[in-house]
Amino acid sequence: MKNFSFNPFYRIKILRKIKKSSFEIAIQPTFSRTFISDYIVKVTNAPCRIGSAGDLSSISSLEKMISDKWYTTLIPAKKSLMMEIERNAEFLMGLGKINFIPNIAYIPKLDKIPEILESKNYFVIIPGAQWLGRCWPSYKFSEVINKISEDTGFLPVICGNKKEMELCRKVMDNSKVNCINLCGKTSLTQFVEIIRNAKFIIGNESSAIHIATAVGTPSICIMGGGHYGRFLPYPDYLKETGKKLPYIVVKQMDCFGCNWICKFRLAKNDTVPCISSIEIEDVIKVYKKMLEDNLKMKLLN
Repeated sequence: MKNFSFNPFYRIKILRKIKKSSFEIAIQPTFSRTFISDYIVKVTNAPCRIGSAGDLSSISSLEKMISDKWYTTLIPAKKSLMMEIERNAEFLMGLGKINFIPNIAYIPKLDKIPEILESKNYFVIIPGAQWLGRCWPSYKFSEVINKISEDTGFLPVICGNKKEMELCRKVMDNSKVNCINLCGKTSLTQFVEIIRNAKFIIGNESSAIHIATAVGTPSICIMGGGHYGRFLPYPDYLKETGKKLPYIVVKQMDCFGCNWICKFRLAKNDTVPCISSIEIEDVIKVYKKMLEDNLKMKLLN
């Protein structure tokens, strides 16, 4: 989408390919549609173009009024807050799968873990997020690494993408134990397997937390209130499925649900208050709770 938005040559190439494909049906399942993604649906010229009635989180009211007309069918969506897997179920039921039940997907084995981690007892730290304002301060991650390493003897492994290399380096440099920094050094499939084979992971609200849930690895998510209740936490009833749902560390504030439009004045790249106010002790407390809950599952074996 970044290339499509800012690279005119790429955009023209993709649009021509879409136009020539003669699609019969185009489905845009995203609840928070964007004007660009709606335009791609329009360009398909498919006789049947289906989308969600959606909301205004990622599109202006004027843009939505225009792009709504590019669909032949808009599936109704409840205005109340719903967790994303429930929102997806709502869309699928609107498509006609009446008895669809929300659940957590399972990711099968995709790759091998890096040799450096083979036969190691390790935990994973994910200090990055889509936006720096959502990242828990790096020195706090470092202190958590120190405490957990001292407690368990497990090897800390730091992961992230290439854009987060400086952030990951800070976490490693500020910790007092030896860490393995794999930031920017793994493929996506290797990343999945690193999480699968970890004792547990700790990170900000990011894809890593959902991957951990899908591969059955215990996880702790340090999260704020921008989208609280939409992507995390998972509904409690899913505990009955036996899935390892993420443990959430959060400081409730009356401004939750702000769509990350923070009302507090922040310097560029400062962490938002609902995340920066989470203390190291808060994470350690949840870590100990996770440990107790998972002892029966032989977490420490």
